Amino acid sequence: TDVTFTPSELDKLADCPFVFLARHRLKVRAVDLPDFEVSPLEIGILAHRILRDFYAVPPGDSEDQALARMREVIARQLAPVDINGQGANSVIDPSLWKIRRPQLVRALLEYTKFAVRDTRDGYETLTEYLDEYLPAATLGVTRVAGKPDRVAIRRIDRTLTGIRIDDFKYSSASSDKNKQLQQSFQIPIYAHLTAQMLEAGPEVMIEGRYLLLRSPSKPVVAQS
Repeated sequence: TDVTFTPSELDKLADCPFVFLARHRLKVRAVDLPDFEVSPLEIGILAHRILRDFYAVPPGDSEDQALARMREVIARQLAPVDINGQGANSVIDPSLWKIRRPQLVRALLEYTKFAVRDTRDGYETLTEYLDEYLPAATLGVTRVAGKPDRVAIRRIDRTLTGIRIDDFKYSSASSDKNKQLQQSFQIPIYAHLTAQMLEAGPEVMIEGRYLLLRSPSKPVVAQS
């Protein structure tokens, strides 16, 4: 209880204490990633960069304009990979990129529609917390911290009435994945941290969404 836990650490601790110990306390890492896959870390970094760039300007309530902006942001942020295969930490194989790029792009374009709906519903992005850590807080006797990809809030007459939280996952849709995400600590911890930061009462509705970057046809798993 004298350390700060992240949601991913709590997920791993609940799933397998030994893996938690090896990965998060002993810092054991695999020597190499397999050559037949694009690193999830690379895809995640690209998605986060695109997200920050996209939300630098409010999406607005026009789906066509938001999609056009997202396409422009995607083209600019993915240019280094498209031109010379240069990811954030490694060179990406061109043949693998031909498979993963369309999945990433389609998922982000589908997500853009949800961003527009948020605007229509009166939600505004807290840009200072785009892919940034929320202030740590206590949960019982445990100190927790976390970094959601996006937090948006709705105020009516200066009164906080709603919070929406988004988090990206490099995963494919399946019944097992859906169940795993529904049981994950991530959205609940992010919700707790955001509520503490904003001093939100129990009457404030909080919604969470996971965006599956490898399931472009249906990338969003909702959790209220």
